[in-house]
Amino acid sequence: MPTSAPFQKSCRTNYPIWLDGQEPSQNEGVVTRSVCAVNGVNECHWTSEIKVRNCGNNKMIYYLKSAPYSQARYCVDDSMNAICNSAKTLDESWRGSNKPGNLGHTDYGLVQGWYKFSQHAKRLANFPVPSNYCGSQYPLWMKGQHVDKGQCGERTLYSVYSDVNYTWRTGPIYECQCMNGDYIYYHVSTTPHSPSYKSTYCVEQDPCEEHDRFTGPTRSPWYNTVVNQGDNAKAPKWVKIDTGLGTMPTYHPELGSCGSTYPGWFDGEHPTEVGQMTEGQYCFVTSATATCSSPKDARVLKCQGGFNVYHVLPTANAAYGYCADDDVCDVASEEWGREESNRLRHTSITGYYSATRSADNTLAKQWYRITSGLQRLPTECVGYMSCGVLYPGWMNGAHPEPEDRIVERTVCFVQGAQDSCCASSQSIKVVSCERDEVKFYLYRLYPTATNKAYCIDQAGEDVCNIDNSNLGHITDVRHGTGHYNDGGFPNDYQNYKIPNWVQVNVHEQYFVHYPPVQYFCGGVYAGWVEDPQPGPDVGVTMSRACYRTSATSEECGNPMPLKMKNCGGRMRYLYAPATVANRKMCVEEDICSNYETFEDESWRLAFTRTQGTSYATDYLKMKVSQPLTKRGWFRFTGVGNNRITEVQQELASCGTQYPSWLNGEHPAAGEGVVKRTLSTTTSATAYTGWNKDIFVKNCGEFVIYNIDFGWSAQKWGICIDTDVCDADVTELDESHRLVNTWGKITSTDDRLLSRGWYRFANGFEKMPETCPIANSCGSTKPGYLSQPHPAINEGIVERKVCFGDADQCCVASRDILVKNCGTHFVYRLYPTTTGEKYCVEESATTMCTEEAYTELAEEWRGENYPYDSAVEHHDELTITGDWHRFTAHLGRMPEYSQSYQSCGLLYPGYLNSEHPTRLQGVVNSNVCYSTNLINEKVSCQEARVKNCGGYYLYQLYKSHSKSYGFCVAQDQCTDATRLDDRWRLITNPYVSGQSKAADNSLKKGWYRLAEGHGTMPDYEPDTKYGGQSYPSYVLGELPTPDEGEVKRTARFASIASNTREIRIKNCGEHYIYWLQPTASVSYVYSIDTDVCLHAYKLSEEWRNQFYISETEEDRHTDFNLGKDWYQFTTGFKMMAEAPPLEQYSCGTLHPAYINQAHPSVSDGVVPREVCYKEDEVDGIYQACYAVEDIRVKNCGEFYAYQLNPIVQDGAYCVYNRKTSCEPKVVHAKYGELAVINCTLNSEKDFDSDEVSWTKLNSVTLPDESLSNVAISDDSLLVNIADIADQNAGVYALYIPSTATSELVEVILYNAVEASQKYYTVEQGGDVEIEVEFNVVPAPSPTQISWKKLPNKNLNSAKYTLSDSKNMLAISGVSATETGTYRCSIEFTVDGVSFTKHSDVIVQLEEEEEEEAGQKI
Repeated sequence: MPTSAPFQKSCRTNYPIWLDGQEPSQNEGVVTRSVCAVNGVNECHWTSEIKVRNCGNNKMIYYLKSAPYSQARYCVDDSMNAICNSAKTLDESWRGSNKPGNLGHTDYGLVQGWYKFSQHAKRLANFPVPSNYCGSQYPLWMKGQHVDKGQCGERTLYSVYSDVNYTWRTGPIYECQCMNGDYIYYHVSTTPHSPSYKSTYCVEQDPCEEHDRFTGPTRSPWYNTVVNQGDNAKAPKWVKIDTGLGTMPTYHPELGSCGSTYPGWFDGEHPTEVGQMTEGQYCFVTSATATCSSPKDARVLKCQGGFNVYHVLPTANAAYGYCADDDVCDVASEEWGREESNRLRHTSITGYYSATRSADNTLAKQWYRITSGLQRLPTECVGYMSCGVLYPGWMNGAHPEPEDRIVERTVCFVQGAQDSCCASSQSIKVVSCERDEVKFYLYRLYPTATNKAYCIDQAGEDVCNIDNSNLGHITDVRHGTGHYNDGGFPNDYQNYKIPNWVQVNVHEQYFVHYPPVQYFCGGVYAGWVEDPQPGPDVGVTMSRACYRTSATSEECGNPMPLKMKNCGGRMRYLYAPATVANRKMCVEEDICSNYETFEDESWRLAFTRTQGTSYATDYLKMKVSQPLTKRGWFRFTGVGNNRITEVQQELASCGTQYPSWLNGEHPAAGEGVVKRTLSTTTSATAYTGWNKDIFVKNCGEFVIYNIDFGWSAQKWGICIDTDVCDADVTELDESHRLVNTWGKITSTDDRLLSRGWYRFANGFEKMPETCPIANSCGSTKPGYLSQPHPAINEGIVERKVCFGDADQCCVASRDILVKNCGTHFVYRLYPTTTGEKYCVEESATTMCTEEAYTELAEEWRGENYPYDSAVEHHDELTITGDWHRFTAHLGRMPEYSQSYQSCGLLYPGYLNSEHPTRLQGVVNSNVCYSTNLINEKVSCQEARVKNCGGYYLYQLYKSHSKSYGFCVAQDQCTDATRLDDRWRLITNPYVSGQSKAADNSLKKGWYRLAEGHGTMPDYEPDTKYGGQSYPSYVLGELPTPDEGEVKRTARFASIASNTREIRIKNCGEHYIYWLQPTASVSYVYSIDTDVCLHAYKLSEEWRNQFYISETEEDRHTDFNLGKDWYQFTTGFKMMAEAPPLEQYSCGTLHPAYINQAHPSVSDGVVPREVCYKEDEVDGIYQACYAVEDIRVKNCGEFYAYQLNPIVQDGAYCVYNRKTSCEPKVVHAKYGELAVINCTLNSEKDFDSDEVSWTKLNSVTLPDESLSNVAISDDSLLVNIADIADQNAGVYALYIPSTATSELVEVILYNAVEASQKYYTVEQGGDVEIEVEFNVVPAPSPTQISWKKLPNKNLNSAKYTLSDSKNMLAISGVSATETGTYRCSIEFTVDGVSFTKHSDVIVQLEEEEEEEAGQKI
């Protein structure tokens, strides 16, 4: 069957059926596959399933059902060669597509099937033809490209009704191209065929030989007189264009051209190779915007000789006509531009806007050739107000090459200085021409709107050729970047009224290209050039002049167009200033060589307290540096670091009353002039009481400043930076600041600390960099640096101090200053709020020395020690705040609540958290007390714990009273209490009123589960097992020995909300559990186990299903068995799976049997049903009149059953006979010995005569026809010697007395088995074909032969056989070596001769070399 969808209505049926899936391999046996029925375009409209088997040797067999639809039919696959050879020939010449005349023929009566044509091009015409052609009134043509060689496809068939209706009636047609080049077609007498409308197939005739012609100049796109070409009155036809360029234009012509009102053009690609046909559409221009109206299908064929023929269709009416392309370079060449020097891109006569020409709104619509400048339109944005017009136009796109013909382009008009390069546009046409070896461009231009005109491109070097006398010159030094705002300096728009090319003749002789500082360059809003300065080799660069809009914003304000050109290192600018006041362009100035120096003023040193009240001042420090100001550029020398300090200064320091400091960083050397803030301290807390703008420039080796010294008459002065490490700062050495000081004992804060610089003189003499635990440093909110200390070379840095409490490490914070002085750190600190204190780091092991703690060595502190009221134990004398170490038992406190009256105490205390790791150091915790059987976390007191490596230390409060004390953990792996109640086993059912199980009064503590697996179940058990209603199970995995004690949650069956926190420890050979009382008597801790270990044995012989009770006294009952797990030890140790046949079987009145199959070992415990057989009355009974729900587990050697008998006189039956044969499928090679081995287990006498063997669909054994088959004496073993074809099949064992049967299939391997069926190889490649021989004994090479079908010996040098002939190598494979190769073997088995073979197909990858038998 085909495995791909056949054509609709193929296989001689309306709905052909195919196999939707791959064919099975030979080893897969019988498989199920889907089949689909084709209905129209739906390849799988109906579906059903069949069975398939691969029998080898290219033989498939199918188990077929009725078709999925009444008119559907199963298909048989076929090869293309067979179809191509069987196709019928239609040889009528009148079928030609150029043959006129209605001869009255029709193809309606053709028999359904495959056909081919022998005339003309031997294939269907795939283009419309005129009516009354091809021998009939309504000729048929095919739409779509023809298929490739070796391929098939569905196409659409149309009938022609008239010359304007050529898609009248439609239907499908199937086309294939054979490997020999023939085309074949599948004919079906359905639409468009009809007995009423005579139609015939049209056969293609070569359009390159028979066609009409378009001639004359009237079809040219440049012919603008309407002459009515009459293309609406012509039938579909092929035409050759014998005018102009011989092609149809592929661009849209203008309305009213080509001699037609609505000219038509070809929208598609022309073919590039002879014989190639391309498709597209013919478009018609019906308005300036509708360039593709009334489209029609277009086909173009390239003919021998290089010309094209076009298949044209009748147009809509006489106003529509086809165009023939023509060379505009010969038609139109109007020169334009000789007197248009004011159009030039860069050097318009009077600057940006020419008064002599305002727009091209009166320009005539025609072709133009540009003869000035670079003789072309510019193809990049020209800049606002360029080319002597307000809105200049440039061409957005590359110029075409001559071979590109006429192309559409867009001219963009620039209508603003910012992001407006294409604010509006105009479509134009462009063509590249070449005449007399001169290349030029023609432009089809159109009138523009007001203030718009076309530009002419120009070389940038023209700017450098402008004479100095025609340049503007900038000569005022106040344009320099170091000159502050001068109110008397005229605005730029007043100095440079006419925009023209200018040159800078002051300072560094070029405009700055970065945002300068506001208020400099002699104005308020300093100006700069937006783009970088170009190099000398770069042409004219378009940019913008930008102006500051504020001191902070660097956006381009008031942008104006600007062009620049680097003329050998001297910059020239085409600059049009913004007509706004206080805008001045900046010129680069070297201010690092023009400043005033303040020398040796040592009173300015920072961090120096001013002595007395004789304050220095900087008021009016500079008086006449610039007119009308008290400012200028200055520097410091001979004092400190010769630069203003960036650190806040305290009131009355630096030799003045109000010290001033730089509130920000100094700029880097390359940053130029920057604006900063000079802040002044005006009180003890107001470090920025006054703020003033200061301008700073880093000159590399020194820094210069510019400020108005007249801003305040107060006693203020500028502080010069120095090293605070040399200053005399206050030392802090209080011990309560040390990080290990407990704030619960000593608690102070730094609210009264004065602002200033400090040094710590104890501990590690620096602040900690990690969060101290709460209540450290003798405070409730200890403070630490949340960032690392600075390195020596970092200088003074700002850092954050965080203050933490019990909940957060940074509940509050404060910024301070820090400097690394090499030997120590200095800190600028501030007063804190309540509870906050600056900490000092100290060693984490201070308290771990023996003299720092007290040992507590009492044995009675062990958690397993009982309370004795006659013996007084307590910790009331413990000194609060001291560190203690426990040395008894495990040397640490337990981390879980204790049982009331344990640890030798009435109220034992435990640690309510985990112990810290070595890295954690000291941690805060709580000691809590157990004051009754179930409560916990009561009467808690704060504590701290320290991990000292091999032991722990505890900083404790003294206990509440003599009833309270501290516990010590013990090793519970040896001391845990054993829980060995059998009722805890998860297999034990709970029987209400009988169980005494309860854990609600269990004492808290460690227990060892001493029954079953010794572990709590890790799965949810059933309710009413494990001794109570709700047995427990644990969430999470059991720990490894290395994990120590782990926390887990115990949950109870079906009650997710009721949980208990427990602990588990792996003691190596067993586990121990820390448990606490359950919620009520209904909740218990259960023990996991395997039901197979605890099932009670039932060994009564009368349970045998063949046992018949002869007397009433011999009838038994299981009704009194309690609900529990049981196993049978007689018979086959399993319950019978069917009702016994005889009355009183199994020694009871109502024998019980399992009504479903037994589980496998991997199934675990599964639910099943037990049926009770009703007592017989006259041989009539119900096989299942009562049902009992049970559970079963396969224990491997037996089954365990959870039983709960429900019938008074019933008992459980045991199965007593079981037959099995293994394996179920026997594979063998020819000549081997095949063995079928069966077993029959029975406790009764066994008679081998009961057993019969049959080879299905053949004979009953033994039989003379199968003399090589031998059956053993007990009839359970079958030996097949020298196995061969006659022995393959299914063998059946049958025992009538028990209706027992077994089936075994014997399968022969193929005598010759190829490793693969198909080999696909590249042309010239090599291939190796391997086979395997399944014959015993192995054949010799003389028994093996190879050939290429049908009968070719392999004598060529291209073929090489291995010594054992199991491999054939073929080198340099070509089409000659493709085909089918057969490996044959001759051998004998038991005197009978056999010849077997296997076929292999070799094929090439190339499509044209595919084997003739390729499937369609």
